Amino acid sequence: MRALALIAAATAFAGDGPEYNSQGQLLLPADYREWIFLSSGIGMTYGPGSEQFIGHPAADNVYVNPSSWREFKKNGVWPDKTIFVLEIRYTTTSGSINNGGKYQTDLARLEAAVRDKAKLGDDWGYFNFGGTVGGLLNASTALPKGNRCLQCHSTNGAVDGTFAQFYPLALEVAMKKGTVRASYFEKAPPASPAALYELIEREGWVRGAELLAKAKARDAKAQAGSEETLNAIGYALAAKNKIADATAVLKHTAAEYPRSANAQDSLAEILEKSGDRAGALAATRRALELLPGDSAIAAERRERVAAALKDRMDRLSR
Repeated sequence: MRALALIAAATAFAGDGPEYNSQGQLLLPADYREWIFLSSGIGMTYGPGSEQFIGHPAADNVYVNPSSWREFKKNGVWPDKTIFVLEIRYTTTSGSINNGGKYQTDLARLEAAVRDKAKLGDDWGYFNFGGTVGGLLNASTALPKGNRCLQCHSTNGAVDGTFAQFYPLALEVAMKKGTVRASYFEKAPPASPAALYELIEREGWVRGAELLAKAKARDAKAQAGSEETLNAIGYALAAKNKIADATAVLKHTAAEYPRSANAQDSLAEILEKSGDRAGALAATRRALELLPGDSAIAAERRERVAAALKDRMDRLSR
């Protein structure tokens, strides 16, 4: 039965490449939302036409035909007959139970990028299908050669003339296959929390500290260096029984956030676990001192936190 299912799936996507009408216009793929979802962004304004969304950031969703995604995973290069669909939607904050952030609403614009050497030559072709305001087209003619989309992608696309730098899974494939454009690394984002954790787990805190320093040099507010991220990394390392690295991370966190009762509390916990009772006791005392003025800890929680800290002090003082 499993073999039959795989055959059926392969058959379903066998003809998922670009199709054209008798005038040579690209037909809008009716089932593109069943394709591979690559990523979504909010308020990205790198391309032409973004001025209509000023003050009201749009959301974009990117899909690629499944057969091309399967080929891309093999070698990190998009094959002929690849078609991307970019769905741009309006966003709003007000509505239902939402109290913050934004969610997607109506379709604003639909675009496509196609690699079809027989029809378009060596360059990618770009198509605009309009949107709900003005009407969505069923077919579209490729933008003229040398258009702004082609120029921007050719200059800034990280992988094979595409913006794979914004598609996490595609970028990961390209990194492993060595197909990422060298210039991408000049503007690559700071290390992510996941990248920092993986490096520390694999090579230790010293290497992690180097990566963190580079990330903060690029962006002083890099998420990898936030108290919440470092605290989570410390506990994750401790769970893997990497106590020395966990201790180093949490000592760094306490030093970076000297007014944080939580950072001292976490440090005390790992020091006690490592057998450093004196260090754990000192960190616990410091946490108690900081607790009343630490606004990051909700007032209704402070009494419970204080009780837990006092319990640890009593235990460590025996």
